[in-house]
Amino acid sequence: APLARIAGVGIDRLAAEAKDLPDEPLRAEAADERPDERADAHHGHEEDERYQCVGRERESARRERVWDGVIEAVNQATLSAQTGGRVLELPFDVDDYVPAGAVVARFTDVEQQSAQRRAQAALAAAESTAREAEADYERIREIHARKLVAKAQLDQATARRDGARAALDSARAALRESAEQVDYTVIRAPYSGIVVKRHVQVGETVRPGQALISGISLGELRVEVQVPQSDVAAIREHRQAAVILDAASGERLEAKEVVVYPNADPQTHSFRVRLELPAQETG
Repeated sequence: APLARIAGVGIDRLAAEAKDLPDEPLRAEAADERPDERADAHHGHEEDERYQCVGRERESARRERVWDGVIEAVNQATLSAQTGGRVLELPFDVDDYVPAGAVVARFTDVEQQSAQRRAQAALAAAESTAREAEADYERIREIHARKLVAKAQLDQATARRDGARAALDSARAALRESAEQVDYTVIRAPYSGIVVKRHVQVGETVRPGQALISGISLGELRVEVQVPQSDVAAIREHRQAAVILDAASGERLEAKEVVVYPNADPQTHSFRVRLELPAQETG
């Protein structure tokens, strides 16, 4: 993975003696001193006691630490086959840019199409049976209401109706599943990115679960860096960090989020820090 130079920012409060003090020393008086006490003190001394105060100013200074980090893609995936077939098409090769939704693999679909037609026929039969069972149930129910048939006949009609309804639901589910199997013969990219590896070639027969193609998206990146324990407190407090793109020009990319892992490495006594970088358009 590529390396990145990471600058972690902390803020130190520094106290420095003020320069350019006035020539006349400052006069300091106690806040709780009363006027009569000041008068006694004035007559008891030949000159006023003067206190020279040294002015101090507080300044804030940026302190940076720089470490090497590893850049990785937030979205990276290996697409796998969800149905069996022979590979007909692999439009993209390694290092090609793939737009979101583009076809990255296509299989033969003879078996899937045949299964879908069988499911359609089974659904039509189930619908016919369900209509007949519903009509038979309604007829028996009306006759039973006039006390012309036994209760057992109504129970049988009810059971046939319920069974036909269940068979109809099963046929509908089978048709949906067969349609999905047909869709699985065409593999599309879930997001835009770069192909990093092809696991199959055109003409190969694949099975469900077999890896087809791997890719990463450069639109969202993050950086992982190991930070010494002594510097983690400042990063946790200020949550500021940047990736140095060009050390000579000072160009850098500020992280949109800084995540500090809660536990340290027992060997190195360092903490993992993750920088989420702003999303970028790629193409």
